[in-house]
Amino acid sequence: MSFILIKNLIKKGGHIGHKIQQWNSSMLPYVYTQKNGICIIDLIQTIICYHKTCIFLQNKAAEGQNFLFIGTRKEMQSIVENTAKKSNSFYINKKWQGGLLTNWTTIQENIFFFSNNEQKMSTKVTDRNKLIYKKRTFDKYYGGIKKMRSLPHIVIMTDQKSNLGAIKECNRLKIPVVCLLDSNSYSDVIDFPIPTNDDSVQIISFFFTQFTEAIIAGRNLRKKK
Repeated sequence: MSFILIKNLIKKGGHIGHKIQQWNSSMLPYVYTQKNGICIIDLIQTIICYHKTCIFLQNKAAEGQNFLFIGTRKEMQSIVENTAKKSNSFYINKKWQGGLLTNWTTIQENIFFFSNNEQKMSTKVTDRNKLIYKKRTFDKYYGGIKKMRSLPHIVIMTDQKSNLGAIKECNRLKIPVVCLLDSNSYSDVIDFPIPTNDDSVQIISFFFTQFTEAIIAGRNLRKKK
């Protein structure tokens, strides 16, 4: 099974990292070698991390915990949204807004307000137009967490370099983070690293789908209890 998975990851380019000049020393345990100046990721380590993470996600889902998926690059936005929805999880697929987690009380109040804006909007046309504009902006950035009533128990993400702010907030709040990491990433701030090519849409789709399946499996176990 692992051999087949490794072949599949190689076919998708999951072993290809960044140029050796760009590598991050914290990724040393996950880099197998370098070829023509390019880091080659150790897929054995990838498989080990992958299995460990899926077991963790399944167990936490069986406990009734909730999950937040994050991925903000344009090419991955639909993947993040679709996989999160499939597992009845939450998602952020536009630019990370600072304070979303550490300032959760205020964010939650805004979610409640805009979810009930039809009753609360002013009858004045100018005020109403301002509120409509604010709601559209809010929906753009927070649409994937409209029904989130508490902080997420676990965050699953990719594109680490664009979302370091989210990771800092998770670390501060002690929220475990699962993250796809390339050879230029920071593995020392991630609880469950998945070393792989995080520039490949195919790779992102594969792992996010597997994470979703693990969550669904855990929730099905919970229903049987």
